[in-house]
Amino acid sequence: MEEANDQTSFRNRQRRDLYRPPILPSPPSLPRVPRLYREPKNKGYIGPVADPPPGFVIGTTSRTEWMVYRALASIFGTPEEPRNPPFIGGPPYWTYQQPYDQGRRAPGGSVIDFVVYAGQRNDLDIAFRIQTEYFHLYADSEVQAHDALQFERLSSAMQVVDLYDFDFAWDDTNEATCILIKDALNGRVSPNPINAGTSMRVTRARYVST
Repeated sequence: MEEANDQTSFRNRQRRDLYRPPILPSPPSLPRVPRLYREPKNKGYIGPVADPPPGFVIGTTSRTEWMVYRALASIFGTPEEPRNPPFIGGPPYWTYQQPYDQGRRAPGGSVIDFVVYAGQRNDLDIAFRIQTEYFHLYADSEVQAHDALQFERLSSAMQVVDLYDFDFAWDDTNEATCILIKDALNGRVSPNPINAGTSMRVTRARYVST
């Protein structure tokens, strides 16, 4: 009987000896520099670069396209005042909303978002298509099949480059858009995220970039 009591007492002492380890203190926060030297939350962005001017966004255009429009105007230097209509691009170097095969008026026709014409940097015209998450990347199979067919049709006459909104739409300064287009003009393009399985929503891209 005494031996059983001793075993019970030993087990009770073991239970009491088991306790939660202490919580480690959180690391100290880095000292903050004077306000004058802090990096601004908007990265120094001043001005409505990413905001489209009145009349640019209509039923067939978008704010995302304005970011590319503004970047092309900055790269080629034309038009000098991209916020002023008409919004046709900067001929003879590049155009905006360029019809192909009679555009939307004929079966199989299409309207190319941006066309950069052949010149010093390239031997072929370059068709830039804006591929957004809502209308293209996360669309149904019918839309994706249409995009793939359009890609093949345009590729017979020019080089086709797809610009994916998660690569630049998060940057209000428009610097990411300029870099992306310059890379494309020099032959460096992003892989198709649908085929590569790397599609990312703009909201996620914004979180990762900050």
